[in-house]
Amino acid sequence: RRGPALENGAITLRLPFRSRLDADGLIAYFARRAVAGVEEIVDGAYRRSLRLPHAGGWVQLQPAVDHVQARFWLEDPRDLAAAMQRTRGLFDLDSDPTSVDGALAVDPLLGPLVRVVPGRRVPGHVDGDELAVRAVLGQQVSLAGAATLATRLVGRYGEPLKQPLGGVT
Repeated sequence: RRGPALENGAITLRLPFRSRLDADGLIAYFARRAVAGVEEIVDGAYRRSLRLPHAGGWVQLQPAVDHVQARFWLEDPRDLAAAMQRTRGLFDLDSDPTSVDGALAVDPLLGPLVRVVPGRRVPGHVDGDELAVRAVLGQQVSLAGAATLATRLVGRYGEPLKQPLGGVT
């Protein structure tokens, strides 16, 4: 089995998951909520910044047939395990979609939806504090409005990455 690949200081890994994965649904979910400077979608890949125990960094997630290709750039390499764990949670890669789909398929309301798009996952997060702020911002406004408010907060209080990736700065 091949180990991680290094490219321009970034570490590329294959993150396996149990089949199926509604990757298009996850990407669409994150795209509707994207906060400029923190995350973006480029050519079907999701990119975002990370605040980790020792420093910052970013990840790019590109879904494939049997894995998600993750490309990490970390200011401190000690953060790799935390970055991988948070990324797996972000895309719910450790769930068992067969069991979930089977349990939901018997429900009269959810069953037809599960049969149309099997492998749906519960979108996660990479930072509890960020999740709390997004929840508060989203209480009174639309998704677009919440993203706009979050973008303003990032512009005012965000910490620039030492090595940006596209619009993830």
